[in-house]
Amino acid sequence: MRAFEDEDVTHTEADVNPVRDMEIICSELVLKDLEYTVNRISKLKEQTTKKPNKRWIFLLKLKICSTRISGSEVENGLVNK
Repeated sequence: MRAFEDEDVTHTEADVNPVRDMEIICSELVLKDLEYTVNRISKLKEQTTKKPNKRWIFLLKLKICSTRISGSEVENGLVNK
């Protein structure tokens, strides 16, 4: 992210807007977190069929993923709306 104008340095959005750029970066990070969580849930689901004692981990990850998809954030085990 940058907050300066320079004709020699191109910008992917054509103009300099640090607030927009930060929103884009944050959105991309959230999407990557969701991708990771969904993949992890798939692996945990497979493990729970083999080891039922890991079911609580699967349920927790599922709750976190559904919370993130709804637009809320999870921090320190608490849901922030």
